[in-house]
Amino acid sequence: MINLDPSEEYVIIPVKVIEKIVRYALSVCQDRCPSERDPETCIYLVSLCKILGLGQPPCIIDYGNYEAKTFNKVIKDLERKYKIKIQEFISTIKKRGPRNLEENIDYMEAEFAIGILKALSNKQHVYIAKGSDIKIEKAVKI
Repeated sequence: MINLDPSEEYVIIPVKVIEKIVRYALSVCQDRCPSERDPETCIYLVSLCKILGLGQPPCIIDYGNYEAKTFNKVIKDLERKYKIKIQEFISTIKKRGPRNLEENIDYMEAEFAIGILKALSNKQHVYIAKGSDIKIEKAVKI
């Protein structure tokens, strides 16, 4: 039994509809990542791809299964490389701008890693259920 938060609102979507949305999101992901990526959206996209068996976003090759240890390692590696704490590195690049492509990539990685860690700590669960397992007493149909 899954205990849902009674104060939260939920949307029930047939799997075939969410598959279409995820496929669309993957195409946007491939076109706009890494410059326009959103850490919170990325963790849900990765989870939904896995749950629905829709393959993987390209970033899985770089990050694996989006676990905190992976992104903590990204942060530690950048701190070691620049010999400063990650927040100081981010602040420095924000103020003066990146000096070269490598620094720009490292800046994007740093912001993404921090964002992923924050998003993972606030992650909502995603559930798949058969229609026969769902009981709805009141709903708004769109």
